[in-house]
Amino acid sequence: MKKVRICCVQYELRKITNFREFAQQCEYFTDVASNYKSDFVMFPELFTTQLLSFEETKRCQPGEQRTFINKYTEEYIALFSKLSLEYNINIIAGTHLQD
Repeated sequence: MKKVRICCVQYELRKITNFREFAQQCEYFTDVASNYKSDFVMFPELFTTQLLSFEETKRCQPGEQRTFINKYTEEYIALFSKLSLEYNINIIAGTHLQD
């Protein structure tokens, strides 16, 4: 039986100004997990809600936040695909809301 190492990320949702900052934080945690020779890195559920921190979301109607986050779906998938290949690690990227 082979042992598997899983790195669970404790991710702080802090204010960011763009998707690039989000990507930098995700890469940092992926790099750390890879340095520890983890087989998997697991990000928290709904952590892409952090993307709302740079959107003007005063008095949003229900579902508008999901529509905003959905604009980043392609970048989100591309980011984690790139990180997985670059750091040679399986990424469990958490829930991402889509329309």
